[in-house]
Amino acid sequence: MKIQSLFMIAGAAIVVAGCAVTKTGTYSVESAYPLGAGISARMPPGPGVPCPNGGPPAECTIGITVTGSNCEATLDHYVLLPPLAQKKFITWKLLTPNYQFCQRSGDGAYLKDPNGESSPFQPWQHPACSDMFKVERLSADGKNYEYYLQFRAGSRICVIDPWMRN
Repeated sequence: MKIQSLFMIAGAAIVVAGCAVTKTGTYSVESAYPLGAGISARMPPGPGVPCPNGGPPAECTIGITVTGSNCEATLDHYVLLPPLAQKKFITWKLLTPNYQFCQRSGDGAYLKDPNGESSPFQPWQHPACSDMFKVERLSADGKNYEYYLQFRAGSRICVIDPWMRN
């Protein structure tokens, strides 16, 4: 075997090994909720609160106040939604200036557990960045849902992870 062939094989092995390296310490929905693992046994933090007052009559409007430089957010972390006939929509409203949801950039509200059969929520299409993000409730099943919200201020991306009972 030629020495040149050995170097090519060694170089290919190094490239393949380099591709296998992954970052540690980052959050991954896939690792927290592996596909096929069944419904998550995680529980919401403490007792829930009813849908906040305010906003249009058919909407549960959840206000979010962002403080500090690390995207610390104040909001109701476990909201109990009323019957579907009372509140058909959920709207998250960013109350802090300069923060917005940009759906085209991946911002919005997302269920964390991908093992569910189908989502009981349908996001509205938001073509422009806005201080609000809205979803339509397709059903009311009485289940707890852990989800995450992603929004931004300029180039800073914020992610928070509250709960709701549908």
